[in-house]
Amino acid sequence: MVKLIVLVDDEYCRGFTVPCSGLSLYLELDDEKLLIDTGPLYSVLTWNSAMLGIEIHHIEKVLVTCPLAKHTGSLPKLLKELSELEIYIPMNYISTTLRGIKHLATGISRVDTRIHAYTVLKPYPETVYVVHLPKLDLVFVGCSRVDLPTLLRGIESVLENRPLVIGGFHVCFNEYCVRDIVSSLRKLGAVAVIPLHCTSRRVREYLIKKVNRDFLRCTMVPGTGFEVVI
Repeated sequence: MVKLIVLVDDEYCRGFTVPCSGLSLYLELDDEKLLIDTGPLYSVLTWNSAMLGIEIHHIEKVLVTCPLAKHTGSLPKLLKELSELEIYIPMNYISTTLRGIKHLATGISRVDTRIHAYTVLKPYPETVYVVHLPKLDLVFVGCSRVDLPTLLRGIESVLENRPLVIGGFHVCFNEYCVRDIVSSLRKLGAVAVIPLHCTSRRVREYLIKKVNRDFLRCTMVPGTGFEVVI
């Protein structure tokens, strides 16, 4: 069983959670528990975790998509609480205060046997993570400042199954950009999307309608508190 819960996002979805401009996703892979990004505020991360029934102290890995505070602001405090964390982060994120960091250089690399990382450092440092499941690949993007279609092209070679694409798509509503995103998702063979941080509500609704036709047909717009079990 794989469980995905949105801990931090710009939009509210359910529960007594607090929306916040940023991103943090909780991923439970069988016996392993990890975070994709940590959001900007430790107080929001821990509050939402408690409201959603997640033991934050059980986290083993943190996969950082980009070094912006909206994605990493909680990381120093989280590391003080959890001294054994493994942290994966784009190469040119420099910090002398954090330990346990494994820097990701440009290109494709392995996090472990189930997770690939694709990192670009220019024009902005950003990493896409591909989590391989038996019949589905989960693709996590953080902010997509680099441009989502470009990032998706970068992970084509490591896909083992049709992907579910999750995270920030970096678009409010530009008709050309949105159509380009839909085209890229279809070319990639995406079964569905969960659009989140830095993606307007209107775009979230549009992408779900256009892409999620046969899989994960959301009855609510994804945001803080959104949960799916795969």
